[in-house]
Amino acid sequence: MSSTIVSTQARLRKVVEKGRDSGQGMLEYLGILVVAALLIVGVLTAMGTFKPEEKAETQISDISDALDNARG
Repeated sequence: MSSTIVSTQARLRKVVEKGRDSGQGMLEYLGILVVAALLIVGVLTAMGTFKPEEKAETQISDISDALDNARG
């Protein structure tokens, strides 16, 4: 009987540990994705082709114009 309990505990432990590993892998991929995105933004900013403030101003202006046109 005790061997059955021990084997059940071992199987449960494997299931729990396997679940932790899969979550950890997903988190690692997310971290890599964030770092890659930051590097891309950094490179584009350094090259001068990515100007977020200009893009934000353009989008805000477009939204404002669309709202003004919708009002009449």
